[in-house]
Amino acid sequence: MNNPIIGLAVATTTSACLFCCVSAPQPRTSATTIKPSAEASPRSGVDSMPTSLYRFLGKIIAQPTLYGKNGVICAALDGSVALLDRTRGLKWKRSLESPVLGAVAVGENGLLFAASYDGTLLALDEHGEDRWRTKIAGPIESGPILSSEGTLFVAGNGLYALDAGSGRVRWRWVTAAPLQTEPALHPDGMVIVGTMHGVVLAINRAGQLAWRYDTKASISASALVQKNGTVIIGTDGAGLLALSAKGQLLWELKTGCAIYGKPAATASSIVVGCDDGRLLSVDHEGTLLWTFQAEGAIESHPAIDQANRIIVGTAGGFVYALSAEGTALWQTFLGQAVLSSPRITQDGSVLVGAHDGVLYALSP
Repeated sequence: MNNPIIGLAVATTTSACLFCCVSAPQPRTSATTIKPSAEASPRSGVDSMPTSLYRFLGKIIAQPTLYGKNGVICAALDGSVALLDRTRGLKWKRSLESPVLGAVAVGENGLLFAASYDGTLLALDEHGEDRWRTKIAGPIESGPILSSEGTLFVAGNGLYALDAGSGRVRWRWVTAAPLQTEPALHPDGMVIVGTMHGVVLAINRAGQLAWRYDTKASISASALVQKNGTVIIGTDGAGLLALSAKGQLLWELKTGCAIYGKPAATASSIVVGCDDGRLLSVDHEGTLLWTFQAEGAIESHPAIDQANRIIVGTAGGFVYALSAEGTALWQTFLGQAVLSSPRITQDGSVLVGAHDGVLYALSP
């Protein structure tokens, strides 16, 4: 691999603009290369009936975001960003000029931060009015992440750090190709991001390289950073890896499938979806515990509720709830691909978007 990363952090007060258009992401498929060690039937369990909260004109890829006691922020590929009240319906809707693929971030002061594919970053107040707007070099294929000290991190054509109050770009870490993965905050004051050249980067809050690890396979999935600083990340090349807080390989599991979604952690294990429809459960030493065979590729990250139940959607149109041991509890067939990661509310309801443009609520 030649020059996979351009090692530069650029401090700037202006930003470039890249105008692009994007077609709706389509479910990806690949051949299964290994058999599951244990398999649960996707037809087991009791169906959960979905309720339609709102229909957008575009497909929903972004994970819904909770806002206040009963609010939900949702975005779609038609460029819409909307605030919904779960009982009263639509409060307001804004239209960006380009699709929104990532979740909207929420600040402690109630500000909302949305990123669209063309490189637009937009801060909105609780009424949907602009606070600021900034353009960076796109495309942006994930959502922004807000740190506790008020820095907004976003992956576009490089990794950007912006002042959340003003939208001013503080620095940019230049990469050789646009990033697809959402940045992840590390407890040691770093930002973790994977690149299409297969490199996991750890950048400190000053925009300097802390460490890098070459997985030798492209990375489309965002990283899970655990409380102890361990970084769990999947690759397109059939691997799930654990890296220490210093960037050293702890273990690697050959999954035999591409991983496009961020892993999630239960109380005792790590779960991650595969493009062949398997959900894998792995212990913290990298040993496979169980697999569940779903109908359709899993391209988003699972959600874990307070009872350690696992909620996951598939490109085949299903949403499943499983126990921490891999037993199917219930399932729902929405009839359209579910590439949006589920969001679990305080009362245990599951919010998820689908390719029909509908934001659904599923009862536990």
